[in-house]
Amino acid sequence: MPWGVEIGYGLLNIFKQPLLYIIIAFSFWTSYRRIIADRKMFGHRVFPRHAEWRKTWLSSIISGIYISVIFVLAGITIPYEWIILFSAVVFIFALFNQVQLLSPAYTVSIVVLTLYILNEFNISHPLLERAYTNELVISFLLIFLLIAEAVLLLTTNRMNTFPQLHKSDRGKFIGSHLAKRLMVIPVFIPIPNGLISLDFINWWPIFNLGAESFSFMLVPFLLGFSQRFQSVFSDIGAKRAGGWLLGLIFVLIGLVIGSYYIPELTLAVFIVAIFGRLAIQLFMRFSDKEKRSIYSPRTDGIMVVGVIPKSPADEMGILVGEVIEKIHDIPVTNEYEFFEVMSEHRTFCKMTLRDLNGELRFVQRPLYEGDLHELGLIFVKEIPRFKLMTEKI
Repeated sequence: MPWGVEIGYGLLNIFKQPLLYIIIAFSFWTSYRRIIADRKMFGHRVFPRHAEWRKTWLSSIISGIYISVIFVLAGITIPYEWIILFSAVVFIFALFNQVQLLSPAYTVSIVVLTLYILNEFNISHPLLERAYTNELVISFLLIFLLIAEAVLLLTTNRMNTFPQLHKSDRGKFIGSHLAKRLMVIPVFIPIPNGLISLDFINWWPIFNLGAESFSFMLVPFLLGFSQRFQSVFSDIGAKRAGGWLLGLIFVLIGLVIGSYYIPELTLAVFIVAIFGRLAIQLFMRFSDKEKRSIYSPRTDGIMVVGVIPKSPADEMGILVGEVIEKIHDIPVTNEYEFFEVMSEHRTFCKMTLRDLNGELRFVQRPLYEGDLHELGLIFVKEIPRFKLMTEKI
């Protein structure tokens, strides 16, 4: 009975979580900002609202289950007051639409370091006193959430990232892709001093890092990343960042193991997490910026920068990165030639494409009244009709 009751209360308690309402509001806010930018660059919306969450739910649920099970079996508990402070940090980053700062390397570590600094300066408050917990406990949470972020990076698909147009430092117009994804991980966090106990299991708890009894609270941990790529396709760039993040995770695991023998290393886990994640982000950004954009005007065709979901181009299976060489067997190299040929063939479209493997393929489709302008294709315009984003350092 206590298990059923506590799990029920844990589910209901999600409505007491500030994080739930922060996530809902932020999803609308970041979608709104993206759609406004799309309309400035392209004259229309590219992806629908909440596209940042696309194809993340399965990973979210699996991650939430394994973290919940590990925390319960390990006997790890986290005070509710700590979760409140975590929610405050997430709220600040979400308020300014800083998706790249929603990595647990920042959000979790900032809470721990803030509590540590306040304690060092003897700044006390009932909320802060109840929020203090063993840093080793939070280091486990940090590593598990970082693993989920690495999965988010490694599973990025270029068809689900957001095309952008920019004016480069040389004055030429180039394209890029913004890999921006969000994930919410629902975790049943054991809260100290509840009705549940596993003391009938001889080997429980595995770690003596929490209270002897606990209750459940379903906590939706928000995490995300945002990185722009112009010299490589977004899925390739995101996978590289994911590989670097896995390397950082192994370093953090080594520090956690070392903290069993040298307690001072526990705090180093969070410092290394912040600067390590920041180093990955800056390295990917500046190394990409120094190279030529692959989404530049070409003389042998038109590279596809983006495809609007459920558009004629999407139905024809056209992929980001493919090059349109011919329309109705007529070579095209820019948007004006594209429109000229399309205006002469208003009921049918036949394209010759150079695919991602460098091989030719053919697609065709009848055209209907009401189909999207440009077939739902986005490519670099040599003389853009809309105000573009200026590339910043």
